[in-house]
Amino acid sequence: MNNKFLDAFKNLENELRADNTTVLDYENSLKDSNMQEKLKLCRITRNYLSHQDTKFVVASKDMIEFLNKLTNEIRLKSHIVKDDMKRVK
Repeated sequence: MNNKFLDAFKNLENELRADNTTVLDYENSLKDSNMQEKLKLCRITRNYLSHQDTKFVVASKDMIEFLNKLTNEIRLKSHIVKDDMKRVK
């Protein structure tokens, strides 16, 4: 579960990096305090898992789903329609 969480967090980082921002900057820009708190918890969990004992903390399925949803929302906002649509012949 932790590896899936770390992968999901890395995907979010990469998507934000493409927009020249960090997870912390994005977190601070969120207007919804509930989403801000969730992302903060994910960021802290990621840091702990990356630098400490990975058996002490276990990321939840909900955390992974939250990160995946957030990444997809950011991806959709940053891409233009033609990137996601196919031409009909």
